[in-house]
Amino acid sequence: MKSRWKRWSALLLAMLLSAGLSACGRENSAADAGGFAGGVRELALAAVSATGRDPEQLTQLNPETAAAYVTNVYGIAGENWEDCAIYQSSSAEVYEVGVLELADEADADAVVEALEQYIHGREGDFTGYAPDQAAIAAGALAVAENGYAAVLICEEPEPARQAFLGLLRGKPEAESSMLHSPETERDAKVSGQSAAAGESGPDSSEQSAAAGESSLDLSEQSAAAEESRLDSPEQFEAAGESSSDLSEQSEVAEESGSDSPEQSEAAEESGPNSPEQSEAAGENESEAAEQSAPAEENGEASDEQSAAVGKTSSTSPETREPLRDLKTGRILFTDPEKNDMTVYDTAAIMEAWRNRDASGLDTYDRAIYDAAEAVLAQILTDDMSDLEKEQAIYAWLTWNVIYDWTMTDPKIETGRDSFTPYGSLVNRQAVCLGFASAFQLLMNMADLECITVVGAAFESAEDHAWNMVRLDGVWVCADPTWDIRSSRTTDPEWEHWGPDRWAFFNVTSDYMAETDHQWDYDAVPET
Repeated sequence: MKSRWKRWSALLLAMLLSAGLSACGRENSAADAGGFAGGVRELALAAVSATGRDPEQLTQLNPETAAAYVTNVYGIAGENWEDCAIYQSSSAEVYEVGVLELADEADADAVVEALEQYIHGREGDFTGYAPDQAAIAAGALAVAENGYAAVLICEEPEPARQAFLGLLRGKPEAESSMLHSPETERDAKVSGQSAAAGESGPDSSEQSAAAGESSLDLSEQSAAAEESRLDSPEQFEAAGESSSDLSEQSEVAEESGSDSPEQSEAAEESGPNSPEQSEAAGENESEAAEQSAPAEENGEASDEQSAAVGKTSSTSPETREPLRDLKTGRILFTDPEKNDMTVYDTAAIMEAWRNRDASGLDTYDRAIYDAAEAVLAQILTDDMSDLEKEQAIYAWLTWNVIYDWTMTDPKIETGRDSFTPYGSLVNRQAVCLGFASAFQLLMNMADLECITVVGAAFESAEDHAWNMVRLDGVWVCADPTWDIRSSRTTDPEWEHWGPDRWAFFNVTSDYMAETDHQWDYDAVPET
């Protein structure tokens, strides 16, 4: 689930009433010490052009919207900047070039840090839904120089950075690129910081590699999913012999949007590895002694860690590494609490379906009922097995419903319909909870056991929801939102759309955990 800063409307209104709005959009500012006499728009246009994009094909935020965006989305207080220019693409694309004129050059470090946090959030917005866009955000840059700062989110940010710095230093672009290469000065943050300082960041090729590692490669992901997928009846039967009946946990799973008391209690009781565990692992006493201190700190940290990192992150403030659930070793789940992730109540719809009488439904539920009935009549036949029914429903949903990209746009409020089956079945546009709740409804109407898991993604920084299905007594996981057609293929042929194109169809819990899904691990069935 992707959501950021959805208090936008109220905050924008407050910004419109503030006195500082006239600053944004000025064509020029006073010449600085480096001799640059242009303004934020000139710098932004230079950076945009260096990325190979046509500014006329982008959206330049108007002064009022840009001012509110800097303050409420970038998180930079109004007193810390004087002018701004922001160019963006569509909601479905992460591309963005923004330039700020700082009120005080001494604030450059803090501004760059805020912009880097914003970039990280943008990566999270697209993770899973559009891996190519998430990778672009992972390689983006934030830079400050001579009283100006820039955020550069594009496929090739280094040329944009060079164009930005070249103007500020009064040097031709070619000369600027030669004197201030990535190897000598990639991350200059403060006015006056030079190549001689010797502080170098990763070059663009290393950065691209890092970005590639942080995104899910589709071919590898699909192959891994194939290995962990339970497709055949024999696999389900074999797995069913060794799995316990967990159907009683289904109701708990639907309300798993926040940490349960049981999970918190389990985390508190989970301490460091005992001597017996160390011995069983083949570790000698000295190794166990060396490891006991950090392990003990880990064991005591579950509550303290959660408090330290807040509700929107499960990353250690000291190491920036994700915190781990002490029992499972998986990334710790903490509820991001960015959206209302309440699962839509379909009890009335299911009752009407069982009675084959929808006359008592309200207008909203009746629209969902009618749409669901039409879909099932179109795709299901009486001779289908349960697995074939599930595959047909999954194929229809991931092919015919698009992601609601307003969810990635801080300027637009995402309608509640996109969080319910109405979004998927009636509007044919939804966010993850809308996909998951529609999948569950269609599966339940087809007499298949399915639940909605409300959890997180991007190391517990983003809300997310998916499903679990019980076939032949075996629970498997499915994430229709991360398998939607627009993110996976441009093949227009419906008959080619199937499990070999899906990365998250009937996979294991371990696979979900390994592919950046987090949830209350004690509250749902394990596969």
